[in-house]
Amino acid sequence: MTQPDNPFTPPTSPPTAPPLARAAQQPPQYVHAAPYAPPPRSAAGLGVATIVLACVWTVVQVLQLATAPQAADALRAAAAAGDGALASAFTGYDAVGLLLVPVQIAAYVVACLWLSTSRATAEALDPRYVHARGRVWAWLGWWVPVVSFWFPYQVVRDVRRATTTRLIGGSVAGGRPGSSSSSSPTPPGG
Repeated sequence: MTQPDNPFTPPTSPPTAPPLARAAQQPPQYVHAAPYAPPPRSAAGLGVATIVLACVWTVVQVLQLATAPQAADALRAAAAAGDGALASAFTGYDAVGLLLVPVQIAAYVVACLWLSTSRATAEALDPRYVHARGRVWAWLGWWVPVVSFWFPYQVVRDVRRATTTRLIGGSVAGGRPGSSSSSSPTPPGG
């Protein structure tokens, strides 16, 4: 079939495919598709490890306290014996001190991992909540002078507020949505 020479005549279109064939050629269009976000990681294991390492660190500190008097006596005796003896006086206090450093580093790393994982979970559970400090302060808040007195508290406070429910009066409830915990006392006889 040839087209007429009239320039005002619309061109003939090629034959159209059936509707099912056209749908198969085009990818589906999702109107409200959200980007995939993996579920938040649980920080429960890191929390338990943090508590265990804090207890181990406390026990090592108590051992160091218990060995301090003997170390003081040994250092006094070495000082009285001469200069060379002072350098060779290795006591139980020193041995416990050597154990303290790796325990303290491990406790710091695990506690910061727990706090940063908890922060990521809080952000996933309530993305609208505005945290007072950035993510990096879960790690640096313990090291920066002066601000180390309140930045770690603010990070923990914000994680707590973002992951707990709010009551009508504005106070923070003690549990997750649907839990039976409440901040109001149980009435007598109830």
